[in-house]
Amino acid sequence: MLFFFNLLVNMGPRYVWFRLRYELRRKTGLLKAQFPVNPPVKDFITPPQWQELEGRFFFESREELIANASDGFKPSDALKQQVAEYQKGNILFFSATYYSVNDWLTNPTNGYRYDATKHWTQIPDFSPTAGDIKYVWEKSRFAFLYPLIRYDFYAKEDLSETVFGEIDSWITANPINCGPNWRCSQEISLRVLNWTFALHYYKNSSALTKERFQRMMHVIYWQMHHVEANIDFSRIAVRNNHAITETLTLYLVGLLYPFFPESKRWKTIGKQWFEEEIAYQIYEDGTFLQFSMNYHRVVIQLLTWGVRLAELNRERFNNVVYERAQKSVEFLRACQDKKSGWLPNYGNNDGALFFPLNTTHFRDYRPQLNALASVLTIENGNFEDSFWYGLNAIHNTKQKRESSDGENHKSKIENRQFPQGGYYTLRDGGALTFIRCGVYKDRPFQADNLHFDLWVNGKNLLRDAGSYLYNTDEKWTQYFAGTASHNTVMLGQHDQMLKGPRFVWYHWVKKASGVWQNEAGDPPCQIFEGYIQAFGQVGKNIIHRRRVTKYRGEYRWLVEDWLENAPESVPMYQIWHPSEFFFEGFSIKAVDQNSQELMAHETQGWYSELYGTKVPAKRLVFSTSMRYIKTEIFAVPLLPV
Repeated sequence: MLFFFNLLVNMGPRYVWFRLRYELRRKTGLLKAQFPVNPPVKDFITPPQWQELEGRFFFESREELIANASDGFKPSDALKQQVAEYQKGNILFFSATYYSVNDWLTNPTNGYRYDATKHWTQIPDFSPTAGDIKYVWEKSRFAFLYPLIRYDFYAKEDLSETVFGEIDSWITANPINCGPNWRCSQEISLRVLNWTFALHYYKNSSALTKERFQRMMHVIYWQMHHVEANIDFSRIAVRNNHAITETLTLYLVGLLYPFFPESKRWKTIGKQWFEEEIAYQIYEDGTFLQFSMNYHRVVIQLLTWGVRLAELNRERFNNVVYERAQKSVEFLRACQDKKSGWLPNYGNNDGALFFPLNTTHFRDYRPQLNALASVLTIENGNFEDSFWYGLNAIHNTKQKRESSDGENHKSKIENRQFPQGGYYTLRDGGALTFIRCGVYKDRPFQADNLHFDLWVNGKNLLRDAGSYLYNTDEKWTQYFAGTASHNTVMLGQHDQMLKGPRFVWYHWVKKASGVWQNEAGDPPCQIFEGYIQAFGQVGKNIIHRRRVTKYRGEYRWLVEDWLENAPESVPMYQIWHPSEFFFEGFSIKAVDQNSQELMAHETQGWYSELYGTKVPAKRLVFSTSMRYIKTEIFAVPLLPV
């Protein structure tokens, strides 16, 4: 009962009532009745009529793009490899691992095959037998079409039959509203967007027969019917990037497919809901309610689609969309290592990259941030992504990218504070300090407050362990989502908050504060002072304070941690996750409140850079029965930045 009350306080009565009512409707079959199986086929429009519609896409067609491209361009080796793997039946999952995929219903990690005759309401998201359903959803997003289309463009090798053959195959294997690939409205929305991209690229292809086109229109229509009918689940129960994806797709389908009976309504309500979700989910300082770098990039790509297509069709969103979009770019760049383009491996990360329009590393955020900044007319497009959005000529991308990267390496000191989201960054030459310190007014995903991430000259020296998998053994969920996988302090074996089932946390951090201060001493330094009230399941009013001193112009940090009001019998642990680069030129040492040196205990840690992968990693722990630890992190020998 106590946990239910805690959930009610944290999530609110609207959420709790909706979930109870939704589950009742699902179990009684009322929800199932709302989503018909095998509805009658309707012919909405012919291919020639569709081709003559006034609505504009990012580009006109394959023929136009190839005709306007400079001669001599060839596909990159990385792109060739992706296409070669595809031709062998292998699909890249989560930008991490290739899997052999023979159908649309089988989990390639364990061979479990879902029943495509079951209504989607009868298929669970999480099942120990089926494994992680994301391994079935991944190919059905159709993001794998982008390497094929990009290869087609560079090699001038028509792959339209291959692309439409894949869509035909999916439609045959996934009856409307049946099977796992109708389970999630966000997955449905992404599939529609990616089919739309392919349709416009191959709009003049002979492979796009009347029969194929009408079959696709029929399924696109019923996919959007599903999204609208189930939108409250995303907007009330989930309310994260799922809701942004689905509301935007309703708007874009209404815009680009005006011949559906509901298109006018979808366009109107989709636009309104999308504006509301952006205003709610992206805080005024540009931070995002999912507390995740990668999910924020997901929103960056969705904003790029929405803003660009609205502009091309002479439409405009509420000003808040453009304001929050620009603030998002500013925030993520403040957290970005300028040399590599990578950001901290912070927050939940399921490998999502909805629209892979380049072959840079998954962790490199520069292409997506530059594309949105270009759409917002903040800067020119410097990467291939911008070309596909119709923002620049592809032959200029490499030159512009190199020049802009060079401008990013100017040595200066700059601290940034994002108090609404709870992020604090400091850039001093080639060093980037990243600290998380904030309250949760929206649901938390990892117990990672006062995490300290350190980057020097493109290398992540002290890092976040990542996410690994969402549906896995409890020990892995506890580790990667818990405090133990972050560079912060634990009270005994207790997380900062109490882990509940699946994505639920109890005893949210509700009090926290942080600030950067400039100290003009000898040597001058920047000091972060922050605190959180946490460990509510252990005791009342337990405070963790952290002070981080960065000595200006030096690779030297002092990290001080205090615990207040904690039970005396529970030890204090200060945890660090150094990468292999840390030991190439840096050292770490700690003392307690009596200035007695503490030994670093090396324990078994794990690191997950990409979804579904993990490797053993070093994990250092300083422990004391007292309530203060002071740790110095420094280069050996001590070098200027």
